[in-house]
Amino acid sequence: MQAEEAHRQSEHADRLALMHSNLEMYSRFRETRNQFLRFPNLLQEWRETQPRFAEMFDTCGGLENFIAVREAMDTMQDVYFLRKEGIVTDQYWHVWTNTFFRFYAKMPTFLKVFEFAAEEGLLHPEFAAFFLPVTRGAPLSDPRQMRAIAL
Repeated sequence: MQAEEAHRQSEHADRLALMHSNLEMYSRFRETRNQFLRFPNLLQEWRETQPRFAEMFDTCGGLENFIAVREAMDTMQDVYFLRKEGIVTDQYWHVWTNTFFRFYAKMPTFLKVFEFAAEEGLLHPEFAAFFLPVTRGAPLSDPRQMRAIAL
């Protein structure tokens, strides 16, 4: 029994360390992306070579609005996967889902960017499939409970 529990705790610690490493790298990537788009010449090149992005920047009311929405979306995606892995506690899942997830799912700009991000592959397909029904009025499910059922 003690050996099994020690093994389980070791696996949990390894998984947590790996997820932390992934989140750190993703944070660096987001920071780099955001910094890159702050240079006028690079932004212009992006707009010229990526017309769908240019259109979405304009639809959002500018690059800064687009980035703000994407940051929220990326954070929600992180929370989803952390919850699925059992790392986000019930308390924080409640706070996140009853504030951010719920409100964003009704904001027109967020919904446009969500659809765009899902189509462009900017979101993980699993998260996009999880959140899409919420954007259409369905109640939010709990990925932790979904994982428990699958196991």
